Amino acid sequence: MAQHDYNIENQSGADFRADLNNALLAIATVNSGSTEPSTTFAHQLWVDTSSSVLKIRNAADNAWITTGVSITASNTFTGNLTGDVTGNLTGNVTGNVTGDLTGNADSADTLSTARTISLSGDVVGSVSFDGSTNVDIDTVVQINSITLGTDTTGDYVESMSGGTGVTVTGGTGEGSTPSIAIGQSVATTDDVTFNLVTATDEFVGDLDGAVRFTAKTDEALSKGDVVYVSGVSGNTTTVGKAKADDASKMPAFGMAIEDANANNNLQIVTFGNLTSIDTSNESVGEILYVSTTAGEYTTTAPSGESAQIQNIGKVLRSHAVNGSIKVGGAGRSNATPNLDNGKIFIGNGSNQSSTATLDTSIVVENTNLYYTTTRANTDFDSRLATKDTGDLTEGSNLYYTTARVNSDFDTRLATKDTGDLTEGSNLYYTDARVNSAFDTRLATKDTDDLTEGTTNLYYTSGRANTDFDTRLATKSTTNLAEGTNLYYTTARFDSAFTSKDTDDLSEGSTNLYYTQSRFNSAFNNKTTADLTENTNLYYTDTRANSAIDARVTKAFVDALGIQATGVAADSVALGTDTTGNYVSTITGTANKITVSGSGSESADITLSLPDDVQIASDLTVAGNLTVNGTLTSLDTTNLDIEDNLFQLNAGLTGSPVNDSGMLINRGTADNSIFMWDESVDKFTLGLTTADGSATGNITLNSLGTLVANLEGAVTGTVSSLSNHDTDDLAEGSNLYYTDARSRAAISATGDISYNSSTGVISFTQSASPVTSVNTLTGAVVLDTDDIGEGSTNVYFTNARADTRINLQTGANLDLSSKSTSDLSEGSNLYYTDARFDTRLASKDTDDVSEGTSNLYYTSTRFDSAFGGKSTSDLSEGTNLYYTSARANTDFDTRLATKDTGDLAEGSNLYYTDARARASISEDSTQLSYNSTTGVLSYTQGDTDTVSEGTTNLYYTDARANSAIDARVTKSFVDALNVVAASATGNAGTATALATARDFSIAGDITASAVSFDGTGNVALSASIDANTVGISEINVTDGTSGQVLTTDGAGNLSFSSVSGTTINNNADNRVITGSGTANTLNGETNLTFDGSTLNLSGNLSVDGGTIKLDGNYPTGTNNVALGDSVFASLTTGQQNTSVGRESSTSLTEGNYNAAFGSGALAGNTTGSNNTAIGRGSLTSNTTASSNTALGYQSLAANTTGASNTAVGYLALDANTTADRNVAIGERAMTANTTGTKNTGVGPAALFGNTTGSDNVAVGNSALQENTTGTNNTAIGSLALQDNLTGLANVAIGHSALENNTATGNTAVGTDAAKTNTSGASNTAIGKDALFSNTTASNNTAVGFLALEANTTGGSNTALGRNALVANTTASNNVALGDSALSANTTGTGNVAVGVEGLTSNTDGSENTTVGHKSLNNNTATGNTAIGYFAGRFNTTGVENSAIGRYSLYSNTTGSYNTAVGNLALQTGTITNCVAVGTESQRYATGTRNVSLGNETLRSCTGDDNTAIGHYSMDAASCSGSDNTAVGSHALGKLTTAIYNTAVGQNALTSNTTGGSNCGIGSRALEDCTAGLNTAVGDACLFNVTTGASNTGIGQCGLGLTTGSNNTVLGSNAGNHITTGSNNLCVGRGAGTDSLANITTGSNNIILGNNAITNFEAKVALTVGSDERDKTDITNLPDNAGLNFVKQMRPVTYVWDNRDNYYPNTHEKYGERDHSKKSSDKQLGFLAQEIKAIENSIGWTDDHIVNTSNTNSLKLTETQLIPILVKALQEADAKIEALTTRIETLEG
Repeated sequence: MAQHDYNIENQSGADFRADLNNALLAIATVNSGSTEPSTTFAHQLWVDTSSSVLKIRNAADNAWITTGVSITASNTFTGNLTGDVTGNLTGNVTGNVTGDLTGNADSADTLSTARTISLSGDVVGSVSFDGSTNVDIDTVVQINSITLGTDTTGDYVESMSGGTGVTVTGGTGEGSTPSIAIGQSVATTDDVTFNLVTATDEFVGDLDGAVRFTAKTDEALSKGDVVYVSGVSGNTTTVGKAKADDASKMPAFGMAIEDANANNNLQIVTFGNLTSIDTSNESVGEILYVSTTAGEYTTTAPSGESAQIQNIGKVLRSHAVNGSIKVGGAGRSNATPNLDNGKIFIGNGSNQSSTATLDTSIVVENTNLYYTTTRANTDFDSRLATKDTGDLTEGSNLYYTTARVNSDFDTRLATKDTGDLTEGSNLYYTDARVNSAFDTRLATKDTDDLTEGTTNLYYTSGRANTDFDTRLATKSTTNLAEGTNLYYTTARFDSAFTSKDTDDLSEGSTNLYYTQSRFNSAFNNKTTADLTENTNLYYTDTRANSAIDARVTKAFVDALGIQATGVAADSVALGTDTTGNYVSTITGTANKITVSGSGSESADITLSLPDDVQIASDLTVAGNLTVNGTLTSLDTTNLDIEDNLFQLNAGLTGSPVNDSGMLINRGTADNSIFMWDESVDKFTLGLTTADGSATGNITLNSLGTLVANLEGAVTGTVSSLSNHDTDDLAEGSNLYYTDARSRAAISATGDISYNSSTGVISFTQSASPVTSVNTLTGAVVLDTDDIGEGSTNVYFTNARADTRINLQTGANLDLSSKSTSDLSEGSNLYYTDARFDTRLASKDTDDVSEGTSNLYYTSTRFDSAFGGKSTSDLSEGTNLYYTSARANTDFDTRLATKDTGDLAEGSNLYYTDARARASISEDSTQLSYNSTTGVLSYTQGDTDTVSEGTTNLYYTDARANSAIDARVTKSFVDALNVVAASATGNAGTATALATARDFSIAGDITASAVSFDGTGNVALSASIDANTVGISEINVTDGTSGQVLTTDGAGNLSFSSVSGTTINNNADNRVITGSGTANTLNGETNLTFDGSTLNLSGNLSVDGGTIKLDGNYPTGTNNVALGDSVFASLTTGQQNTSVGRESSTSLTEGNYNAAFGSGALAGNTTGSNNTAIGRGSLTSNTTASSNTALGYQSLAANTTGASNTAVGYLALDANTTADRNVAIGERAMTANTTGTKNTGVGPAALFGNTTGSDNVAVGNSALQENTTGTNNTAIGSLALQDNLTGLANVAIGHSALENNTATGNTAVGTDAAKTNTSGASNTAIGKDALFSNTTASNNTAVGFLALEANTTGGSNTALGRNALVANTTASNNVALGDSALSANTTGTGNVAVGVEGLTSNTDGSENTTVGHKSLNNNTATGNTAIGYFAGRFNTTGVENSAIGRYSLYSNTTGSYNTAVGNLALQTGTITNCVAVGTESQRYATGTRNVSLGNETLRSCTGDDNTAIGHYSMDAASCSGSDNTAVGSHALGKLTTAIYNTAVGQNALTSNTTGGSNCGIGSRALEDCTAGLNTAVGDACLFNVTTGASNTGIGQCGLGLTTGSNNTVLGSNAGNHITTGSNNLCVGRGAGTDSLANITTGSNNIILGNNAITNFEAKVALTVGSDERDKTDITNLPDNAGLNFVKQMRPVTYVWDNRDNYYPNTHEKYGERDHSKKSSDKQLGFLAQEIKAIENSIGWTDDHIVNTSNTNSLKLTETQLIPILVKALQEADAKIEALTTRIETLEG
């Protein structure tokens, strides 16, 4: 701050310099200071720092003027601004601006007046636009407005009437689905074949045909190769050979239809038939699996450890050349799809589990519906729709009530007064402001007495509750802690459900458990026809077609990028504005339809099919198909005939003459035939040489053989009954065997008793038998020693054997030590298990009669049982049943996410301002309340009824104004620094006018103009014109009749009498006398003056008649004429005005015409309402009316043309009969003759137009050369200057479309489309837009230099400055945004939306970009980028797709990538990657990676990885390859590991380098760092760290850390194993209970838990026993044989596991009440007793009984087998010894 008095006195140099510097500083700082400068000057500036404003001294130097310019903030003007403001005002203006503001804002958010933007012509639509937001125009293509041609897109045919041929019926839009019908009488002359029409990437066919897609090969493929989807190349799927044991090449997705080399396209069939393939090595019906050999299939399911089992199809026909496969199972792994008539498989398809549990996961839904999220959602929404706040109990968030509002309002209002209200622009009434009486009255007032303002609002409940409601909207039941009513969670249900299964229920005798064999047996004969359809609807053609119609819309097909081969150019002609379009001609070639039309829209169309038409795909005939030929051939794999009768000889009349039947062509062999033989009236079959042309009787070379089941009588010779059994023959005299008959044939006597009913034979020896007794069991044992020998069946003895042998050999043999092992086998074969199995294999249940209890399984029995079943009979599986409890729980869960915004209003009403206001009312006459606005006003009493006192005076305007005038001065307001909110209107007061105004006086008193600007007073010098003041203006007393006015010479006037009647005796003057009436003069009838001029200072009034100044007085009334021969012919015309020689000379009856100028309207006779100003204007007009001509010879030739307007030299000069033209300007529309409704404004505008109509030309030479062109609009100098005959062009701007001669162009802007000549349908908006275009058509350019260089390129669209500026010949590009596609020259089919999008592209084609600088550097082809900087640095990379901000940002040359998400694939140049999600693969450089989810594969440098889920594989140093991660954080820390698969949240999340792991399930293998582990299930093996080669299925192995080679299957199986290895635990809790509790132990196999009561297997358990793998082999001790066995005690028992009573504590066992014991009896031994025997023979080790866990002893029963064998050997030795002894004793 600095100030100075600006008086520099004489002083020393230093002082002078200092004083001068101070003065300069004062000048530089504009005299800034808190007080005014001590010395002031007129117009001096001063920054008043006390008020922070700039002031200027007035001209009189007696006061400061505050400018209102703030010195505290830039561009701010506050306070009052007086005086004029000129120039531009920038920045924000606050406060009141009084006075007018003119000019335009630099920018505005909205237009003051909304404008309508509309489209007309072939496409119509409109929208209102006020600039506040972007708008879309809803367009409608007019019916029949599009002509199909060469390069149209999206055209459609509304209908084609085919008569008896093909009829096409469509809708009125491109998205409608056309239907094609073939008439019932279409005739063909020969074979009919339809070729299948396909297009790129189009799915064609149906489930009975084939569903296929186009793919690109990674390697060479052969027809029939099984393929998997390996990735995406651009927009094309890539495939390679599938391999069952390579997880990266599974699952398979179909088979190759054809051979193809690597990197070539081919068709892949996913569902449907693959024909013409070698299937000779397979049988019909065989299921095909993906093989472990790449690309091949096999009929045997792979069995390797790493193999995936996937069904890929089924053999339909076995043939070396014409084999066929029904392909299916695309993308399905480890499951067999529904290929075989609805058959369901459980297991891997070849080895179905026999113990699979039937639950809701595999059983068709019945009346008890399964629980699904969809149903829960539907039920929730349905129930929620019926609810409102009346159904919810009020909680802490209280409902709105009037009482609460009033109470809260009254309570809070009672605490308020004016002290709580900030004073605003409405000032409070105070003593200082008005008077002391107001203070006294104010003490009795409160806010009830104040009207609410707009800023400081009063408190209301509604306003108080607004914040509450806002916060309440963010709350839900999730804010409530869980109480005793627990929320339903999957975890709780799963916890309870895991302990239940069908094993908890024993199988009854009738309701048998489901087994695979039972189900398969019953289900093989079932189809969907046996199940009632429910919500899961069956497939029908109608439903499939409906779904296809709904999905395969035009948008769907367009999205596939399908490009048809094209309709022949201009082959379809549509009518222009008719409703019945017709086809002119569609010429077909071979195998095509020829359509011939007559050219008439109403005529029928003839469709002709050429000879030898072929149908390569499906043909459906809705009516009857009649074939009139000599031979009809069906070359199909299968022939399905739906009708129940197949009729031959149809239409035969009279007696039959021909043998008829079915002939089978057998090539070179005789044909086989099954026919009706007319000669014997019988069916015969056999072989014949006849072929299909044979008629009459057919001779059989030999009879055939019929193999079938026969019912009823059979006559003739039966050669074999090999296919029949006794069930097919009625019982005759030879009776069939029955048990009853067999038993009745047997009898017994003596010691043998026989029960013929049961067939049981008993023996009772009459004498006391010899017995032996088992010392251990006490059982009595009978053997042959106890039965005496008979005479016939004698017992065997060696002697007898020797005798028998002696008889045969003649030698005595000692066979005492021999057995059958010593004899070679002869014809009497020995018994072996293999021989037994061989014979048993040929047997089945048909060989055994059915008993009464164990009935056989039949379809009838199954159907009977199945028909009465429903889901109510099935235990609940993974598909939960729907229950009210679950629905309610789900309802409550979802309700927790809702708030009052989701509930319809019920009896508990929601809060609204209207309700709040309606709940308030006033109860006093002093209060007034507006319930609509909520404004409460107070009126204190009624002042009209109370007289005013002397102290408390009433308020009056006068008193208030007086007080305000006294206080509210300019300085008072300035000190308040008031800033108002609006700036409108004119200034109320001002010290000067913005524009100085002239004051002058006219009339009898005149004064010259004086300028007045309001800054000072002005004076006018006035004078009274001579002869302007009459008697009435003179202030004298009126005289009497005959007096004259005289003066006394001193300035006094008076009337006095005079003698005589004249003033002047001059006879040439006429006497003027007073009439005695004020202001009236008497004169003679014809008042004339002999002077040459008559000056009239007043007005000339003519009441009626005609004024004519040439001495002629024509007829007619109220006409005005001036000039020679004017109105010479007028008869009855009225109110015409004509000025000029010979103007209106021919007018007779015309009215209301005006003619000014020589010859103007000279020829007009009866025309009315014409105006002609200018020599010769409208001179030829005769009868035309309502024309206006202003200018020399304007409309000179017009005769009968009406309603024309011509202003300017020669304007419309040649116009004759044309109507409604407007021409303004020199020579405007000079040549126009008959063109109508034209508008030409400007010199030479429409100069050459002759007959063209409906043109608009504004500007110098606009449309100058136009002759016959119509509907053109040209605004601007030289706009459309050269247009001759072009139609419907619009040009706005200097030289816009200057050279145009074509039709349908629009150009707005200087030089827009300037050089265009014959190019049509172009649109150019902006300076130089489409400047160079010459012949190109269908371009749209909006923006400065948009498409500026384009010459012949067509169908381009450019919106934005420099958009497509360099384009020359390229077509079909779209550029929206500044410099979009600015470098493009020849690249076609590009789309760029955004500033500088594709700005470097020159010749790259088929690129699409949306976003700022997206694909900014691209020069390649086939890329798509959507998002800010998406694909910005891509140069030559092709077929990339980037969607999202910075996606594929740094990629330059990489190709075939897809990036979706913010920063996806941002860094690096890579190829064949797919990234979906924010920062997905952001820093990755690897190839062929696929990621889905935020930050997935974020920094991966490895290849061939797949990551799906948030943060999956997002380690910063990830370089591993061939990994798959699905789930949040899956493989989250992986660095270099390969071949891992992780599916589930946190699955394998800690793995860094371990390879070939597979973790499926949440937290599966979560801590694993090693390799070769497999875990399937929630938290399965989640603690494994360095353990390798472990396998877990289920929630199991939870404790395993470093152990390896363990396998655990089942919930909680092996949970206690930590470091143990090579263990196998199968079953729920296996290895964790009293049966086996493995922790650190190894090499254990545990099958099941201690609840297992039965173990079954179809074959025996085979164990390794190779001697070469054993050592330290010794014989069992002598006491470990019969001695051991004799001590064993076989017992029966039932299991009553202690764990069932104390399941979680193995160390604590208490008393059992046996309530949980098993019901199944078992046979076996007691471990303690066996252990005692072990100890008794000196075995201290656990050979048989495992005592490692003293709380649960284990018995290995197989270890008893050697002991039993030894015991048998010892017993046999004793028997042999006894036998020898007996024989010796017996001699």
